[in-house]
Amino acid sequence: SLGRGPDRSNRNEAMLRVFFLWTLNTQEAVTVLEREADAYRESHAALEALDGVIPWDASGSDRMGRIALEQGLRWSAMMCDWATWAADELRAGHNAPSLSGRRTVKG
Repeated sequence: SLGRGPDRSNRNEAMLRVFFLWTLNTQEAVTVLEREADAYRESHAALEALDGVIPWDASGSDRMGRIALEQGLRWSAMMCDWATWAADELRAGHNAPSLSGRRTVKG
């Protein structure tokens, strides 16, 4: 039913792997994060290409489809940005107390 909220307890395997990056040396961890950024960059490009070829119309299904596609675009852009930031933080030698860039959610 649409009245009940979706199950949001799914796990992101990529994020679970990030937790264990401490077991690698810094360069290996940076390489993993750079691969993640590349994967999200490729996903974003694919979604942009898809958006460019779909003949969107004024129907309700196209409106919701375009909204769902926008979520994918925003998610992939955010994850690429995060992975790039994380790799940069490791490269700079930052530890947990000195990490930069904490963001807040707009209310």
